[in-house]
Amino acid sequence: MFKKFFEKQASYPKFKKKKFFCQTFCVPQHIQFYIKEDNPKYSYIELLEYKAKRCEIEVIKASRYYPSSQMCSECGYINKEVKDLSVREWICPVCRVHHDRGVNAAKNLARYGLMLQ
Repeated sequence: MFKKFFEKQASYPKFKKKKFFCQTFCVPQHIQFYIKEDNPKYSYIELLEYKAKRCEIEVIKASRYYPSSQMCSECGYINKEVKDLSVREWICPVCRVHHDRGVNAAKNLARYGLMLQ
């Protein structure tokens, strides 16, 4: 059931870029069960790394504790109130920039990956 979904998600590194930034995270137990049932050899991250390697793309992983969605991508302020996953949008109290949780996390992960080089 989930096998095709995760394989499709892992195929996205086929872009022309040579680096792919992601954050390791704890996959819920019920989803891990479906991943392992369909493909017992690989986790989602392992599948992503395998596909990226075939396309000569470097996968750069941030720790699961890196505050990618809590950190303001403009000023770097870490907003602890955004830990609640139901908060999808927030305004930085320091620089007053409006953030969408996913877009903000993507910007922070890209900056993190580029800093490591």
